[in-house]
Amino acid sequence: KDGETTKSGSKIQEIKPVTFKDEQISLTQTCDKVIEDYAAPKYKQTHSEETVYLLHCTLDFSGDIGYSTTLSDSTSLQDKSSSSRKADEYGALLTDDLKDDGLEVFDSEDSGSTHVEGWISMATVSESTKLKPFSEGTTSIVYDREDAKSSQTGKEYPAYSDTQDLVLK
Repeated sequence: KDGETTKSGSKIQEIKPVTFKDEQISLTQTCDKVIEDYAAPKYKQTHSEETVYLLHCTLDFSGDIGYSTTLSDSTSLQDKSSSSRKADEYGALLTDDLKDDGLEVFDSEDSGSTHVEGWISMATVSESTKLKPFSEGTTSIVYDREDAKSSQTGKEYPAYSDTQDLVLK
């Protein structure tokens, strides 16, 4: 639904779908929509200098482990030419704004699920770290998961990382 607007007036933009296949944990993560400069009215009351970005992703697990909230931390946005320009995951701090807006969030209620869909919220902390407009094509979506160990089985999963371009449709 390109061009759709959230209750807070933020525009949803479609991107060329990006898929990360983390074979170690049998995860396929597909991201297909973004909100650039999300309004986040509650969060902005105390973080007015920050820029908030939302990335809509679907996570499908086909192995012996399901979703855990630490996985949302694996995804970030990064400028291709300047490593200081990046948006890191700030999910918990933005949950209220997303829920008020009717946007699906990733939270502990999803733990263990094999199919999870929602918006990963990220923020840049200052003007100097803000990403360039997505229309300029300089932004990458980074998936970077550290070594993990299953709390249920004790099995270890080596780290996995992949970077793909964010391209507006």
